[in-house]
Amino acid sequence: MHDGKDVAIAILWQGVYPWDVRIEKFIRALGRYKVIVICRARRGMSRREVNGNVEIFRIGTLPVPFNFYWLVRCVQILRKKNVSLVIFRDLPVAWLGIIAARLTGVPAIFDMAENYPAALMAYDRKRYKLVVAGNAFLPRLYEKWAVNMSSHVIVVADEQKERLVNGGAAPGKITAVLNTPCAEQIAGCPVPAARNGEKRLLYTGKIDAHRGVDVAVRAFAAIAEKYPYAVLVIAGSGRDSEKIKLSARQFGIEGRVRFTGWVSHDEVYRHIAASYACLIPHIVSEHTRTTLPNKLFDYMAMSKPVISSDMPPVESIISRYRCGLIFKSGDAASLAMQMAALLDNPHASGLGQNGSRAVREIFNWPRDSAALQKIIGEII
Repeated sequence: MHDGKDVAIAILWQGVYPWDVRIEKFIRALGRYKVIVICRARRGMSRREVNGNVEIFRIGTLPVPFNFYWLVRCVQILRKKNVSLVIFRDLPVAWLGIIAARLTGVPAIFDMAENYPAALMAYDRKRYKLVVAGNAFLPRLYEKWAVNMSSHVIVVADEQKERLVNGGAAPGKITAVLNTPCAEQIAGCPVPAARNGEKRLLYTGKIDAHRGVDVAVRAFAAIAEKYPYAVLVIAGSGRDSEKIKLSARQFGIEGRVRFTGWVSHDEVYRHIAASYACLIPHIVSEHTRTTLPNKLFDYMAMSKPVISSDMPPVESIISRYRCGLIFKSGDAASLAMQMAALLDNPHASGLGQNGSRAVREIFNWPRDSAALQKIIGEII
């Protein structure tokens, strides 16, 4: 393997950097290389920035497919920095990443964070209606092209790999690199004393219809009277935030449901640490059948029992490692039953300890980082 000191690797991302947890992990894994991050600009941010072995280039337009300004800038940066490999994330920048890599004669790795065509359908937004027409035929065709044209594909769940292989991709071309916690996140899992004896049921993440937060509120309403010491904390924001707040008021539990609004990554860990159990109420769909949300491993790492819908990738881990309970997707009565079961269980902390053990031994970034480094070492 090359010693890496003079090798530059570019990460192409559609968002604004900083900050993104997966890019942070990739940068850490690529510490022996020079890392070039090419991303979108935001007003007030410099177009170029250097931080240690990382150099950031920000471009002031949207990185949509066939944006030739982005393509020209990417090619200029790749050539100027003598980049040896491009990692692009996710499908929206596939055309840019692949074509820029081809024009500069370097390989390209597709970091596929999710089943993007299915995600567009799950989001169910008006601006996507034309794109997702015909069961998202165009995004699926675009995804297949991107997979075929990439030197390697990284996925976040084995179920995603299975989907791509069933679609004709070569198994040896696809590797799972999960969104697992870093070592320092695993090392300290503080469990503070509950305030006034309350037990917090926590959801973290975006508040959108397909994430099932409304199901969590309805389920909590069903058990709130029986468990006066229980509190539902919703740490995040999204387009359905006001709708969910209204639902809590209608059920008469607004004083027992706490909305934090958007929180930083560090704040998320503080909320997890203060919780009794953590929720993943996502609605089962084609999208959630092939992805693993980051929050699962964050919950497990901090020794928290998990209550999740029966989305297959998550259910498989929870069942195998006995770190939580499963309810039927979209079924508030089923979720309420599992909330009650956990609140009544004097040994619930044992489920959290099982999850923490699984993270220490299996689901951790040092292990996934090694898989990423192996892929890059072989390609370079």
